[in-house]
Amino acid sequence: MVRRRALLMMGALATAGGLVGLIATRDAPPKPAVFKPVVPTRTQPPGTRAPDARGAAAMPPWNIVTTVVVYTDPSRGTPARGAVQPQPVRNFETVIRWPVTPAGDLIPGRLPVVVFAHGYAVQTSTYAALLDDMAAAGMIVAAPELPGESAALLGTPNEADLVNEPCDFEFVAASLLAAPPLALAGRISNAPVVFAGHSDGATAAVAAGY
Repeated sequence: MVRRRALLMMGALATAGGLVGLIATRDAPPKPAVFKPVVPTRTQPPGTRAPDARGAAAMPPWNIVTTVVVYTDPSRGTPARGAVQPQPVRNFETVIRWPVTPAGDLIPGRLPVVVFAHGYAVQTSTYAALLDDMAAAGMIVAAPELPGESAALLGTPNEADLVNEPCDFEFVAASLLAAPPLALAGRISNAPVVFAGHSDGATAAVAAGY
């Protein structure tokens, strides 16, 4: 398990179906990652943002780009998912979004990293509009498919895997900080990390704060 250096709870909605937020700074052991191509996913219509003196957009909503990274935790396994047998590792296919200027550059400033977890028997794409809006507001957003509960993976989602998901937050956050996509390199090593989620993902986010 990743050691915690400091942890500060910023706020949480009390219902299991709500969204929660936690903020943390963590040690990040390097982990190998498999990167997929960076893809522009949304641009804002002309005239929706105030230009600065150079003619570039000075305020959100920003344009966003998306890439997919696969992080593997070899120290923990994945339980059976119906007919799919247990696996000796935990794989996290993680969609990462970040805000860019009209020129395609990462926006300036110290940006928070949000790790967002989906609920039971749904998947990351269920929250695409929400995650797009978060990135367009100026956040780096990482949304993993949880290996036990995601509906995007083979087999039947296994809600009993919820007990492992607080550590999944820590692992994905540490992996992203240690081995970010090239466009984020050098910009997020000391970023504040926010845990958020919906339903079971919200429960795991709160538990990750203890």
